[in-house]
Amino acid sequence: MVILLFFSLTFTASIDRTTVPVGESFNVSVIIEGDELSGIGEPEAPGIPGIQILGSSRSQSTQINFINGKLTKSTSLTFDYQMIANSEGEYTIPPFSLKYGGQHYETEPIKISVKKGVPRRNVPPPAVYEDRETRTGEFRNVFLDSDISKSSVYPGEPLVVSQFLYTKVNLGDIQLTSSPSYENVWVENVESPTRLDFSRATINGIAYQRALLKRDILFPLGEKDIKINPITINVLIRGDMFSFFGERKEISSETRTILVKPFPPGRLAEFIDAVGKFEIRADMDSSNLKVDSPFPLRLIVKGEGNISLMSAPKFPETRKLTTYDPESKVSSQVSGSTLKGERTFTYLITPKVSGIIEIPEIKWAYFDIKNETFVTRTIGPWQVRVKPSSEMGGEGETAKINKDISYVLPINGKTVSLMPKFFPLYFLPSILILLISGYYVLEARKIQGDRGYANMKVIPRELKNGFRKLEKEIAGNNPVQFYEDLTRLLLKFIKLKFHMESFGMKKIDIISELRDKKVPEQILPLLQELLERSETVRFTSLKLEKKEMTGDLKTAKEVINALY
Repeated sequence: MVILLFFSLTFTASIDRTTVPVGESFNVSVIIEGDELSGIGEPEAPGIPGIQILGSSRSQSTQINFINGKLTKSTSLTFDYQMIANSEGEYTIPPFSLKYGGQHYETEPIKISVKKGVPRRNVPPPAVYEDRETRTGEFRNVFLDSDISKSSVYPGEPLVVSQFLYTKVNLGDIQLTSSPSYENVWVENVESPTRLDFSRATINGIAYQRALLKRDILFPLGEKDIKINPITINVLIRGDMFSFFGERKEISSETRTILVKPFPPGRLAEFIDAVGKFEIRADMDSSNLKVDSPFPLRLIVKGEGNISLMSAPKFPETRKLTTYDPESKVSSQVSGSTLKGERTFTYLITPKVSGIIEIPEIKWAYFDIKNETFVTRTIGPWQVRVKPSSEMGGEGETAKINKDISYVLPINGKTVSLMPKFFPLYFLPSILILLISGYYVLEARKIQGDRGYANMKVIPRELKNGFRKLEKEIAGNNPVQFYEDLTRLLLKFIKLKFHMESFGMKKIDIISELRDKKVPEQILPLLQELLERSETVRFTSLKLEKKEMTGDLKTAKEVINALY
């Protein structure tokens, strides 16, 4: 009988400093973490020319949790090695090795710089924040950094940006003073933790505790480079025994720029802006088609990529058909580092002649990121039978006409009126239909030609759906989702009403541009307060009750009514 034993194990090494004076000791920690570590031995320390190991110590900790009624256990073994370098220079501490469970494990090598200097006592330094301007080669104790999945992208190609807080010291109160903001991108939020969950991370051999602040997927809009603006937090850094109350500091991340490169040669005429991997199909009801009666043709695009941003496929022009710009409906969700879903474009097509009409084929192309090539998809053509708007003919119709005419002859010496009583009322339904149809045609043309007018037509529906969703979040007592949806609704309203790309702007820029557009001054502080409250709830552990959410929803409605 063969028994297979499955277990997970991590084996890492870190150093307390990467720069030390000659003759001063430093500490290297080797940590083994796993579900079951019984019978494990000490790692094998490498030989390090120029560096002497003064001694080592071992410690163990076990963490037990009950999750959904299930017991989980995690064990951690730490081996601390005290070392000293007797001459200056650049050194590399080779990997430590470990054999366990028939497997061989190694840590990553660690680089250390030994410089001339006055040795100090081997006492842990006080926990203070090191400003970026004053540090000289030493790693900061507390800092913010962005983990970016790609260094360069094509227009429309997604990349993931994760904002992290790193610390080597104990932190107290943490307040987000400016949230992540981006330029020249469409943003889809992946994760916004309601509380900071710290875990171990190693950077260049230095061990930190790391917590995720926010994770987004960015889609470049055009060929302009992406700018990731700094985020800022205000933290209380707890000090040592001589500074009991600690020190409050404001910490900012660095501005980052991501290169957006042009598409490679071979761009197809059918390509507009779809980037990813997609399939396309058509859905059409071709029964009972009549001249001048519009019918829908639906093109359904399914796959992964910038599905929320892509433009509609171009419909070929033909004199026998009139086509209006399509309506669009999208259903998508975050999947790994991109979006997956389905987008439907609905075209209203009006036949202008009767008979057998061909709806021409539609060619559409997307850019395949993985293979860096353009891919064409073709659907159609279709042949449909279109009836005249009213059909007359045949013997039956002729007989019916002759029969009607016979009633015009005199009966018993009396003539019968050719025009029935209340005859004008017979035309009233047709007149109403013509008026309504004409209104909708004019309305459609006006929407196509006037973007601002089109936006104003969309706003009431968006607000109605948005307010309904917010009321559900209040009823479910979900403040994080409530404030995320509230921010999205406010920014979308501003975008539609004032033609501003509000989703990629900072709060201060939104307020400034609204002020330039002569928005009532008393409304701007209320809007700014709502956006700031939303950030605070989404990025910190602040919890609000239904009463506060209801009050903020009421304020949001007042702001929107004043701006409408």
